[in-house]
Amino acid sequence: MSVIVTFVGIILPYITIVAFFGGFIYRIKGWLSIPVPMPISVTYPQSRGEQVKNIASAILIFPDLFRKDRNLWFGAWPFHVVLAIIIIGHWRLFMDIPDRILMAIGYTTQGIEHLSSVFGTTVGIIFFIAVLYLLVRRITQVTLRNMSNPADYFVLLWLLGIAATGLTMRFVGLPYTNIATMQNYFWGIFTLHPIAPPTDPIFLTHYLLAQLLLISLPFSKLIHPIGIFFTQGIKHSLVVQKQVR
Repeated sequence: MSVIVTFVGIILPYITIVAFFGGFIYRIKGWLSIPVPMPISVTYPQSRGEQVKNIASAILIFPDLFRKDRNLWFGAWPFHVVLAIIIIGHWRLFMDIPDRILMAIGYTTQGIEHLSSVFGTTVGIIFFIAVLYLLVRRITQVTLRNMSNPADYFVLLWLLGIAATGLTMRFVGLPYTNIATMQNYFWGIFTLHPIAPPTDPIFLTHYLLAQLLLISLPFSKLIHPIGIFFTQGIKHSLVVQKQVR
């Protein structure tokens, strides 16, 4: 194996795992140490069901953003939704639980692969368009452009690169996209018995960009959808419960 393949496919994954989980734990500790603010967009009645409903609405639908800036909502909401779907879909690379669930409801192996191909490609295209929309919006709106810094553009271009290389693998249909092959590779990483990764430049570029994103994720603005659970969401809910008791 070349130095690049060894680094991207065998060394960097372990750096990524340590940096991602270590950084995530560090951020959680930081969030939990911040004083609870006044609720901004979510109210917390005493009913547990109402709390769950309001938090879920704020996280899944972005109602406040829709009311205040629909142009941003039309880019941000699809971006977050398809990103969540992409993350869930990539779990097939690590375990076969999604496949077992689909087989239990009647899907065949060929049917699952077809579903993955069509649905994964569609979601990837939507993600690419959503990120491109957010980038164009940031460039063309004067006020937003003046508020932006180079890192804001860099992250969007980074995400476009990940989406573009991922879609290229879909359209080209390279052999290493076989799910069993990739599961064997990642299982080797997790069991500390790594095997040679695919050596195609498209895959290595996609894999490198994705790993660098995971390394930086805990320290970037992209972590904010998770942060709400440890700030306005969970922390304020706990305070309300203590006050009620």
